[in-house]
Amino acid sequence: MTDREIRKPTGKDLGFATSSSSPEISINGDVNLIVNGSPVRVELGGGRLIPSVGFLGPRGTYTEEAKEALMGVNTSGKFTEEPLRMTNRGVVEVIDQGVFDVGVVASENAIEGDVAMTWKALLKSDLSILGETVLPIHNMLIGNPDEPITEIRTHSHAFPQCERFLTQYHPDVERVETSSTAQAVEDIVNRKGAAAIASRKVAELYRVPIIAENIGDNSHNATRFFLLGRGETEPTGNDTTTLAFVPEINGPGTLLDYLRPFAERGIDMTKIDSHPSGKMGKYLFLISIDGHSKDAKISKAVSELGVICEQIKILGSYKKADIPEGVNVPGTWNGD
Repeated sequence: MTDREIRKPTGKDLGFATSSSSPEISINGDVNLIVNGSPVRVELGGGRLIPSVGFLGPRGTYTEEAKEALMGVNTSGKFTEEPLRMTNRGVVEVIDQGVFDVGVVASENAIEGDVAMTWKALLKSDLSILGETVLPIHNMLIGNPDEPITEIRTHSHAFPQCERFLTQYHPDVERVETSSTAQAVEDIVNRKGAAAIASRKVAELYRVPIIAENIGDNSHNATRFFLLGRGETEPTGNDTTTLAFVPEINGPGTLLDYLRPFAERGIDMTKIDSHPSGKMGKYLFLISIDGHSKDAKISKAVSELGVICEQIKILGSYKKADIPEGVNVPGTWNGD
């Protein structure tokens, strides 16, 4: 094997500085979790006997809904779970450090595009994408309808998703960003004149009235969420493989050369994005393709790409999410 052949490097290989304080992960064993109806092998750390799951909190976030869509409601003690009061980046980092075995984070929105902090943290980590789900996003204005609104709180991605409503009805109200939509509702419970943008579920959870329903600019809005962890999946016949690569050279037609191994084998590419690599003028490409890395033609295409790239990393192969009726798939043109 040459050093140009396909390998799975760490985030540092891709030009991102990894944390020198990350502990060595002690793997205690592994267990099969049912994710989207298919078994996924998950490595357990920290002496745990059942998987621990971390997700963006507090209770009531869209991310908690995504966790339930991916793994089901935890009624039988098949895993432990904890809502985390931190950013998506923080959730990825604590999973990578072994504090939790798996975690759920938002990766992409149909309107706002990639959740950049999720991808940056994932690229720095040694984690894999083990599953995905796509949720419809229906935002509500939540608060006391009998009080004049002086401020509106929500996650940074939710404000632009509701821009038309906010501009028309609350153009001069102060906007305050929070770590999650659920955190915004928790913040306003005893805050006079404050409102929040979040889901119906979190309004009901915190028993705060809904002032206006479905205030999003696009009624077909949706967000993709990933299940991240150390583990392995098997082909299901309906899979996506996501990988990152840094081209070795840049010039006319270069990108075409790097995508040719997939085109020549009839492999459909469902996503392509460029991200900063950490070096000015050099970019990292993220692509998603139909198929599993264990499929013969996918394996051959990725190996061929690896020979001509400066760096390459398979971020995961996982079962495709079912797309809810009436939503636009994140990454496709919304026309709105």
